[in-house]
Amino acid sequence: AALAALAGAGAQAQEPASVAPAPETATRAWSIEPSASISETFTDNRRLAATGRQTESITQLGAQVRVASRAGRVQGSLDYSLNGYAYARDSGADNLQNSLNAAGTAELVEQHVFVDAGATISQQIVSAFGTQSVDPALSNANQSEVSTFRLSPSVRGRTAGVARYEGRLNYSQTHSGSALGSSANSGGTLSATSDGGARLGWSLALARQVADFSAGRRTTTDSANAGLSYAATPELKLSAGGGSERSDVTQVQSRGNATWNAGADWAPTERTRATARVEHHYFGNGHTLSFEHRLPRSAIRFSSTTDASSSAAAAGASSFVTAYDLFFLQFASIEPDPVRRDALVRGFLQSIGISPAAQISTGFLTSGVTLRRNEQLSLSTQGVRTTLTFTLTRSRTTPLAVLTNPQDDLNQASVVRQTGFSFNAGHRLTAQSGLNLGLTQTRTSGTTAAQSTRLRSITAALTSTLGPRTSGALSLRHVESASATAPYTENAVIASLNLRF
Repeated sequence: AALAALAGAGAQAQEPASVAPAPETATRAWSIEPSASISETFTDNRRLAATGRQTESITQLGAQVRVASRAGRVQGSLDYSLNGYAYARDSGADNLQNSLNAAGTAELVEQHVFVDAGATISQQIVSAFGTQSVDPALSNANQSEVSTFRLSPSVRGRTAGVARYEGRLNYSQTHSGSALGSSANSGGTLSATSDGGARLGWSLALARQVADFSAGRRTTTDSANAGLSYAATPELKLSAGGGSERSDVTQVQSRGNATWNAGADWAPTERTRATARVEHHYFGNGHTLSFEHRLPRSAIRFSSTTDASSSAAAAGASSFVTAYDLFFLQFASIEPDPVRRDALVRGFLQSIGISPAAQISTGFLTSGVTLRRNEQLSLSTQGVRTTLTFTLTRSRTTPLAVLTNPQDDLNQASVVRQTGFSFNAGHRLTAQSGLNLGLTQTRTSGTTAAQSTRLRSITAALTSTLGPRTSGALSLRHVESASATAPYTENAVIASLNLRF
């Protein structure tokens, strides 16, 4: 249903004012926006089975609230929803699911002491080789509710206009209902940088990071680095640095090694930005590449990263685009101010019943530190009545730590590759209604022929704004899953109604 709603979003993007928040919402420091939704899904394969298919009527009731602060000493946002699913033929399967995306900063002492915090709750795939699905309402034993929490206090300041300093502690915890996907990360950094203004700058940093996996082992990485930066032109900044690192991730005994990095940041106009950075660490070479260019009614974004990850959740998908990311970039030509654009995008997505944190691609859970390479290309264009969006993703995940949990994909395969694409075409029929089409596909492969899955989804939807704060949609969905162990097809009709208070 979410994919159909995402496709429908494009149909109304031409006239975002029809779903823009009330003027007081865009200007008040604090805003609270409750909403509710109801949907009915008629599916011919609730259990996602190859044989013995079961038809089902699923009623979903949802309550959502968004809280945002854009001024003062506490700034951030919280999006929470509680969804209840009721099954007409099997009431024993009734369940509640949470969704949360929260992040904020509190300034405890003016310009000196800060606390950053964040939390997420989402439904995630456990195994990349298991049953895949596009709707959390369908029965899938390969799905788990995963929650994360992070807290990071910091002290910042300046020393006589010569340097800026920061001391930061960080703690994060990920919990999953499965045997995988639970971990805790802690550590801290001490850093000093030259006070801005000069073309030549410097930086010093000390860091420690500890990763403790409930289904794996505890690892520690310490590092010390120094760097120089040079503003060659107002648009181009160059940087380079080096240092040392000690880690026990790849082996039980800690091992030290030299590190180095080099990079460039280029911003010739406010519409074009590019970054390139390469680094050498205990796992080898990593990199960060990004490019973003925006025209009045279209945008392109590319990113490529290779880095170690100590998160147990959603391996291989952490940097992929969300619905919020895609439309925040796409609406830049409509509303340049980031605060007002945030309210516009969230109000727009809420009006069609899609979570801002909804990801276009899926990942999997793991029990140790991994090396991830993620690549993504996103394109969007807006015509007078038609909007097109396209996203292409690719990831490669390998283990860095020794894994012993037999349920871990990376204990069964030395590498997990995932590729995917999403295409959405929306056509505005009237100022209040739109017709749209969505196509998504994700492929996963391991080291054997049996470790291969392909999930393809086609959706069509008619969406309508029924009132200033009410919207509805009627969607059709066809899903094909090709797998050596869990193939299936599924068809569904979804009717939904969303109300913002």
